[in-house]
Amino acid sequence: MSYGAYTFCMAKVLRDNRTRGVNLSFADLNELVKAKLHRLKYDQTPNLVGAKKLCAQPVPWATAGKGAAGKRVPAKGIAAGRSRAGKATGRRHR
Repeated sequence: MSYGAYTFCMAKVLRDNRTRGVNLSFADLNELVKAKLHRLKYDQTPNLVGAKKLCAQPVPWATAGKGAAGKRVPAKGIAAGRSRAGKATGRRHR
């Protein structure tokens, strides 16, 4: 499987931090990926755009070492059958 530079760096940062039991915020993830891209001499600068409150939220997954490795924690509302816009979808996501 091949990845682009950004995807490779993001996956590596996520795996490394998950292994250490660290659950990054979206803003922290963006900064670490940006630093990794620059260290590897890629001419890419990722930008995170969104409300500061949301960017400060942790990436929605359980950290390793808490007994939930491999499980994804769904975003609030999504698991309850709501669309990202907050409208009821009539179905539950699994």
